[in-house]
Amino acid sequence: MPSAFIFPEDYDPQVCAVVFIPVALMPFIAGAVSAMRERPYWDTSDDWIKAYSAFTQVEAFLMQNCAVDFTKSVDRLYMLLDSALYGHTYTAEGEPLVITPTIPDVPDTEAFPGGLLDMTLRSYEMLNNSLNGVVTAEFTDVDSIKARLQAILDAINADNELEAEQLAELIQILAALA
Repeated sequence: MPSAFIFPEDYDPQVCAVVFIPVALMPFIAGAVSAMRERPYWDTSDDWIKAYSAFTQVEAFLMQNCAVDFTKSVDRLYMLLDSALYGHTYTAEGEPLVITPTIPDVPDTEAFPGGLLDMTLRSYEMLNNSLNGVVTAEFTDVDSIKARLQAILDAINADNELEAEQLAELIQILAALA
C-alpha cells in the first residue's frame, strides 16, 4: 500500500468542479471513492474522520444529488434571463417550491411589458416615429423631426428669412436633440 494520505487543510465542500464520467465507469469510480473512506489510507485518525465524511458526500454527489442542484441553478438562470429580456414573471410557492409557470421546452419570444426587449423595441419605435414619422400602434405622431427641419429649410430657401415661429421650432428641435 502507498504511504498514507493527509487530508487537505483547505478543504471546502462548497468549492467544487463538474466532472463528466462515462456511465460505464461509474461503478469503478464509486468503488474507488468508497475505498477512500477506509482507515488504512489515512495518516491519522483525524484525517480519516474528515475523509470519511468528505468521501461519503462525494458518493452522494455521484448518485446525482448535485445534478439536481445544478439543474435548479440552470433553471434559475433561465428564469432570470427570461424575466429580464422578455418580461415574463415567475412565482414560487409551497414546500417544496413550485415555480409557475413551468419553463417551456420552446421559449415564448413575445416581449412582455417591462422586459429589456420590449423596452428596446418601444425605444426604437419612439425614435423612428420622432425622426422619420413612422406610425406604430403606440406612436402615431406623423410630424417627424426630419419633416419639420425640411419645412424650415424650404422656408429659408424660399425667402431667405426665418420667421419667429420657425426659429422657435428650430430651437425646440435642437434642444430635443441635445
